[in-house]
Amino acid sequence: MIIINIRIGVLLKLVGTPLFAGLLFAPLAIGTPEMAKKEKKRCVYCHTAIGKPELNEAGEYYKKHGTLEGYEDQKKDEKKKKPPVDLTRLMFLTDHE
Repeated sequence: MIIINIRIGVLLKLVGTPLFAGLLFAPLAIGTPEMAKKEKKRCVYCHTAIGKPELNEAGEYYKKHGTLEGYEDQKKDEKKKKPPVDLTRLMFLTDHE
């Protein structure tokens, strides 16, 4: 009887720990496929790499606004605000022979 109780305890530790961890982190992982389907984008559109939780600019925008609507417009506006590159300055920074 004691051997059975020990085996059940070991089995619960082996199965219970990963199961508990999976349930603990499930809310973080469940949202990703739904968000990708909703926005019709691949995961790497918002994440730095496949399987990585780190967000890029698009991901940070989605996190803040709950949608990607307006993200492309914001990117276009940012590009318009940037001053053009002065090519004459670049000529002097490179080696010319």
